[in-house]
Amino acid sequence: MPSRNSLNFECLYGRNISEHNFKKLRRHLIFYFLFIIFTVNLQAQIKALWVTPWDMNDKDRVLNVIDYAIEWGITDLLVEVRYRGDALYVPNRLYRDFPNNEPISYLLNSNPNFDALETFIHYSRGSNIRIHAWVTVNVITTRRFDTIQPNHLYLTHPQWLTYHSSGRRIRHDQFEGAFIDPGIPEVKQYIVNIFSDIVQNYEIDGLHLDYIRYPHPDYGHNRVSVDRYNSLRNILSLNSFQRWKELQIKEQVQMIGESIKNINPNIIYTAAVFANISDARNSYAQNWHDWLEEGLLDYAYIMAYQTRNSGFEQIVTNIPERFRNQIVVGIRAWSEDGTYMVQGIIDKINLTPSSYAGISFFSFGGIIEGVYQSAVTSYIVNNPINITRSTRPHQWLETRVNHEQEIILEIINNHNVSGHWSLIDLSENTVAEGRLSNYDNVVLIPRTYMDRRYLVLRYDVNNESFMILIDLLH
Repeated sequence: MPSRNSLNFECLYGRNISEHNFKKLRRHLIFYFLFIIFTVNLQAQIKALWVTPWDMNDKDRVLNVIDYAIEWGITDLLVEVRYRGDALYVPNRLYRDFPNNEPISYLLNSNPNFDALETFIHYSRGSNIRIHAWVTVNVITTRRFDTIQPNHLYLTHPQWLTYHSSGRRIRHDQFEGAFIDPGIPEVKQYIVNIFSDIVQNYEIDGLHLDYIRYPHPDYGHNRVSVDRYNSLRNILSLNSFQRWKELQIKEQVQMIGESIKNINPNIIYTAAVFANISDARNSYAQNWHDWLEEGLLDYAYIMAYQTRNSGFEQIVTNIPERFRNQIVVGIRAWSEDGTYMVQGIIDKINLTPSSYAGISFFSFGGIIEGVYQSAVTSYIVNNPINITRSTRPHQWLETRVNHEQEIILEIINNHNVSGHWSLIDLSENTVAEGRLSNYDNVVLIPRTYMDRRYLVLRYDVNNESFMILIDLLH
């Protein structure tokens, strides 16, 4: 029978241990459980999905994506709303602090009034899925000229295109399309304005950059950029043009981030990058190690699209440990010839160390076509990030649209506030205006405005200006 100074742990160890040894064991157990807790907290928080424009260019497709995303346990949808210098959203939708004249995407030719981004935001509410606006940065065209509209950046600002070292300007049918040159200050500011406009006008959870790079090692030689390099290289202690290009891309990342975080400090700022840092730097001036080291991004999404497990494993094991909690591993989820099997995706999920922030699948359409749903659902997020949405300014008025012989807009003054109101279209033409008082207003809107779809109610209360976007189709 054990003494008073010993405890019986025969059920665990098959032998008695002293109280002194038990205290040592307890310390080890405490350390062990802390380690387990810490390890669980390191486990993935993100299960993301890239959605290309072809899968979201009408309402039914958007709802289909959301339904599957909920079923698959997706935490983050990256929806491509700037494909090639165009918009699957409404530029300068409500607030117009950042100029944005980009054309509506040719992918919406049959449905030009469709707002894909707002549809995702509206129908994903309550699902605990974060919506990120996925935007391409420096590539601005497809390889087909017939998709480029007359007011497109490629035609309106050809002086912003990047050049080959031989002096040839890039063409629309090269690489993934024509690229603008980030070594031009006006290019950087243009991009900042476009993305800031999206963040200001939509209640998105994140902004996700793509093609934040040059197209090829021999490009980047727009005369403006070369002249700036020659005048600044000594001041900036630059020892090569390659280092200059890295600096231009880094400044793009920084400028965009500073602007959107000023609009919404809670927005999640991410970028898709080449997984191999040597290739990323030397071929595309994409030094994403620096971006993470200096806190310019919240997360980097590495494009680890290798089909062979050995190549994939080499990528995910060679990335420095210090970066991994800020890296989401992008896994290939499409097949070009039907030979890439479900098990290939599952293997890569299992090969991804738990120290990474999560996994993203490219892409929704590829999963459906390849019937990879079982692989996607096999990946389970243990500790998803809580959604923190920005709060909009208090709206004093409400609106209701009724469709009868005329379109009837009710301006509902629940708070009995006073002030001036005006109803305008997106071209700043006044449709109606009046004074607010302690009663509601009713406005008859001609049915001709149905073609324009959107009107804006602008009003002032307590020396502050407010706006409400009115969708005449709903």
